[in-house]
Amino acid sequence: MTVIAGYHDKKQAWIGGDSGAFDEDSVNLPETKVWQADDFLIGAAGGFRLAEIAYDSAIGDPHKLRDHLEAWWSANASTQTENDTIFLVVSTAGIWNIGSDFSVVRHKENYAGVGAGGLAAMSALFALQGVAMNGKDKVTTALKASAYHTNKVRAPFKIISL
Repeated sequence: MTVIAGYHDKKQAWIGGDSGAFDEDSVNLPETKVWQADDFLIGAAGGFRLAEIAYDSAIGDPHKLRDHLEAWWSANASTQTENDTIFLVVSTAGIWNIGSDFSVVRHKENYAGVGAGGLAAMSALFALQGVAMNGKDKVTTALKASAYHTNKVRAPFKIISL
């Protein structure tokens, strides 16, 4: 469980994620849930194996990343239980989700959120449209709102930008 939130304003882009990795009884603190590859910012929510494959690939383009992940999954599906990983990809040109079914969906909005806290983050980003704050502060506020309203999100937050 996690939250990844992204925002862009055509000049800059930001993505942020929380620090919790939850199971039934404990919380772990993974090294990273958000990273940069090429001219894209990427965040992963869900399982860590595909996130690791994506991170190691250094591929940013959402369609090329999807193709890489789908090829890996097809070759290794017999050793995997279920794909529950969702990616958020952000650039100055747009925001995309790569779904657990390997679909690529481009958002019409300039913000998005995924993970257990994704809806709270997106709601906060919606409410901040038109508010005079920079993108980093909007993403930070969205992550804080998600942590406040979701029991599977934990600070500290990591935010990176293009």
